Amino acid sequence: GGAGLADRVSCIKRHVLAAPFFECFERIKNGSAPEAAVRIPFRRDESIYIKKGNDDQCVVIFSITFQEKNDWVVAEVFLRELADARRDSALQQAPAASFSRTPPRELDGVSGVESGANVCFVSFSLFKRHWTDKADASVTAICQFRNYLHYHIKASKTYMHMRMRKRVGDLLQVLNRAKPPAEGQVEKK
Repeated sequence: GGAGLADRVSCIKRHVLAAPFFECFERIKNGSAPEAAVRIPFRRDESIYIKKGNDDQCVVIFSITFQEKNDWVVAEVFLRELADARRDSALQQAPAASFSRTPPRELDGVSGVESGANVCFVSFSLFKRHWTDKADASVTAICQFRNYLHYHIKASKTYMHMRMRKRVGDLLQVLNRAKPPAEGQVEKK
């Protein structure tokens, strides 16, 4: 019915972005993966790079441009936690993640790599276990990463703004209670 069609149409972007990933996975399996990174222009100033890593690894690199300095500060905290998450024994099977302000060495020699003070690079190392049995789930998660990151940045900023507004409201109440009575007014008892 209509719901099935809506689901398929809503996944068009994912399917278009997924094709180069499956191509890369297949080439790594066959031993014919090129040494050069495949560049997928994702947005005007952002790209996704896919490259064969060591052995049976597939390295996925996002170049992400932050329009506001505050977004980078919040993203840095989030990305640090993401990179450190594998230390938890329950998450040992997750892809290795790292981030930096400079292009990773996997992009050495690649032309057209984004640069600038507001560009960040996030790398994921997908191991064979991520793209053999769980390829669809892995690709879907990777394709949605940028949106996931920006959602959490906006949610964190919203939470901080709510806390600041509440704090200002509480301080205003304290100040209003501390006001001395105006001259000429009689205190009510």
